[in-house]
Amino acid sequence: MPILAPAKRINPTIKRRTGFEKKNVYASLLLVSMVDMFAIMVIFLLQSFSAEGELIVLPKGLELPKAENIGVLERAPSLVISQDQILLEGNVIAKTGDVAAQTEWAVLPLQKALSDYRTKSLAEATRKGLTGDAATKFGQKINISADKRLTFQVVKKVIYNAGFAGYPDFRFAVFGGSKPPVRAETLNP
Repeated sequence: MPILAPAKRINPTIKRRTGFEKKNVYASLLLVSMVDMFAIMVIFLLQSFSAEGELIVLPKGLELPKAENIGVLERAPSLVISQDQILLEGNVIAKTGDVAAQTEWAVLPLQKALSDYRTKSLAEATRKGLTGDAATKFGQKINISADKRLTFQVVKKVIYNAGFAGYPDFRFAVFGGSKPPVRAETLNP
């Protein structure tokens, strides 16, 4: 086999620079590493994204109790009992002082608001295609956020009226130990 002399350039795609060529102002962009960087950012953001989200918006001045046995709150109507008023999904239903002062158990404005909300949510469940037990269970859950400084009598009246209006499955929003996120304690009456 004969021995040949090497070519002038080892790689013919590389141009030899001469002193008289103009420098190119535009640099080529390496898309492969940029796509890798964006893929890593998307994966990081998906991993750090919380699917639970904010289920309850608490009014100012409301202090939730602490609990050790906790679970995660599910999406359900939010009933907030503060020291001043009782709210259902942010709408004022009754004054807490009036509920505490009355001797009878029935709080008619609360029962009416809960019943109306339940019929709306059941209509929405049937619109979504839920039927039978799934639709019934969809409309039976409620999240209760009660101020820890309230008397138990007020909270008990609200729970009674919620059960009477068709919400027997309720969860209390509490702080879990030293962690600040809102969690739920499940009680079945």
